[in-house]
Amino acid sequence: RIHSLFKKWWVIEYKFLAEMIRIGLPLGLMYCSEVVFFAVVAIMMGMLGVTVLAAYQISYQY
Repeated sequence: RIHSLFKKWWVIEYKFLAEMIRIGLPLGLMYCSEVVFFAVVAIMMGMLGVTVLAAYQISYQY
């Protein structure tokens, strides 16, 4: 019995690739923007002082 699981693994299905990009690109951009946002907020809290930064870190972890 011949299994065709990896028979055409090198063939690029452009419709499937386009769907993955259509779904993955907005999700990736959303994740990156969230990381950048929280990094900028942490830097801004650090500018206000060590106590404020510690309070922000505690509230963020909760």
